[in-house]
Amino acid sequence: MRLKISTLIMALFLAANYSFGQISDLDLSSVGAFKACKFERDEMFIQIEGSDEWLQLLQVGDFATEDLVRYIKELYGMKWERSLSRDFVSIINFVGLEIESPEINVTVKDASGQTQKRFLPLNKSNRSDAKDYYDATHQENVSSDSISKREAIEDIDQVFQILSTKHSYAQLEKINYQEELEKLKDELAANVSVCFLTNRLEYIINRLGDGHASVSSSQPSLKKTSGRLPFRTVYSDGRIVCLHGTEEELLNKEYPYLKEVNEVSVDQVLQTAFEMLPDVSEQFKQFYGAKMIKYIGYILSENDIEIGSMVTVTLENENGRTIEYTAKVDYEIEKSNQGRLAMLKMVMNAFDHELIDDGEIGYMRISKMFLLGEAKVHKAMKEFRNTKGMIIDIRGNSGGNRLPLMALAPYFIDSNSSPVVVNVAKFRTDSPNELTGEYLFDRYLFTEDFYYKSDSSAYNAIQDYKKTFSPEWDVDSTKFSNWHYAVISPKKDENYYYYNKPVIVLMDSYCFSASDIFLAGLKEFDNVTLVGSKSGGGSGRSVKYELSNSKIHLKLSTMVSYQPNGQLYDGNGVDPDIEINSTLESTLNKELLIQEMIKRINENAAN
Repeated sequence: MRLKISTLIMALFLAANYSFGQISDLDLSSVGAFKACKFERDEMFIQIEGSDEWLQLLQVGDFATEDLVRYIKELYGMKWERSLSRDFVSIINFVGLEIESPEINVTVKDASGQTQKRFLPLNKSNRSDAKDYYDATHQENVSSDSISKREAIEDIDQVFQILSTKHSYAQLEKINYQEELEKLKDELAANVSVCFLTNRLEYIINRLGDGHASVSSSQPSLKKTSGRLPFRTVYSDGRIVCLHGTEEELLNKEYPYLKEVNEVSVDQVLQTAFEMLPDVSEQFKQFYGAKMIKYIGYILSENDIEIGSMVTVTLENENGRTIEYTAKVDYEIEKSNQGRLAMLKMVMNAFDHELIDDGEIGYMRISKMFLLGEAKVHKAMKEFRNTKGMIIDIRGNSGGNRLPLMALAPYFIDSNSSPVVVNVAKFRTDSPNELTGEYLFDRYLFTEDFYYKSDSSAYNAIQDYKKTFSPEWDVDSTKFSNWHYAVISPKKDENYYYYNKPVIVLMDSYCFSASDIFLAGLKEFDNVTLVGSKSGGGSGRSVKYELSNSKIHLKLSTMVSYQPNGQLYDGNGVDPDIEINSTLESTLNKELLIQEMIKRINENAAN
């Protein structure tokens, strides 16, 4: 089966009915569309040539600017404003806007609230002016290679303050982080490498049980500069499989499995890779640890083995026979900007659907939990209305946001049924009695009081749910907010109807974060069956922090989040209804499981 990907490859940044000539000689990385740019939350304001008026940028072509801003913030971290100010044109071109003229079509709103279409010219002076404006209004936070011991201790104390007052999963007390941070102080020399401090903080924070935790800095990390394998490694059925690049093609067809690297066993290599990951569920570590094997230079150095330009890889077949393969180590610094833009492009093209099996079954592929509004879901479900079943494939989906769940789930609930609670959470705070308002609204999570005032049926469903809800971890009520609930209610909207045919959701252990929420939420509906391997497990509403001296960035969870069954997401993951673990064959051919589910739906329809 081949997906009809015409909609998948269409740009999300669609210029409205352009008829431009080719401008292949225009260097988009050197031009800009506005002379100044500033931001207020997810709103973007620009100044254009010939005017000092600030205009709110609402759309580029047909695409909402706030969506772009939100995801650039996720991908670029602390440098998101800089990236959009300086490289706006090259970013929008990369993600799909085919710029064929030295101008782009935008929608703006002026101070009086009037909206209008504008064609903004692209030229070098715009980019230069935008760069100068950004530099004049921002002080770059770029870390030096090293800081003093005193500065490092100040940063470590700042980490302790953040963990003890803001981080939700530090309260699990999986390790004594205060003791670990004090030990780190004792390790410091008079002059402290930012790279060293980053690595040591990462080692401590990875053990706190937070699947979203990360530590990074502007200095290239050891794992990224110590040499990487030129092929890909993935976890499959208890083994590590070696693949060519991004293709699902074996490195060696006769010997598919990794056995050793420079005589270090694959088990030891994996164990070292695990230390680079948050210590959460076993399946998360197995699947994501396999991907970390690419940082082979760092892994071998941690095992006291120094490498040069080559490593000796031992491959193994099903019968235990082996061959040696000499691999050239890649030392080129990874271009993080290209990686971020590639991720953004994937996010923008994350949803696709088609009718398969002669139009009898609906197939929905969600590669990233991201939607630009609900229109694509409604279009798909309109086409699926008379099918005898549907397959939702989210294998490999590492997360995003919750809109796919909130848009799709109401199709699976009868209009006469009670609302369904799909997630329960608490927000980390030392002053729960002083909180006002809804702090988790960005996760569609609201307090009982909110529902009491706005939706009595949802409120009553929560009261019924509370009778059996038993949280795995009973948090300290003095350090967390009141309970918040995400509820799916029947929709009276004309777009919705009750789809009561079999719905099969394909999952694997790469599913994480918003994908975990999606899986656990849909699992609550009677006609939905989850098929595959247990998901990775993570839900924490992460927030970024910057350390004052080293400019190291921390990303840490700020809420504790539970599945409807009371289990934490982090450390557990979502169980499938039918467990089918990956095999070598299914790793190389994703359609095998799809075909098996088509057969299952047809058998159900026949009965």
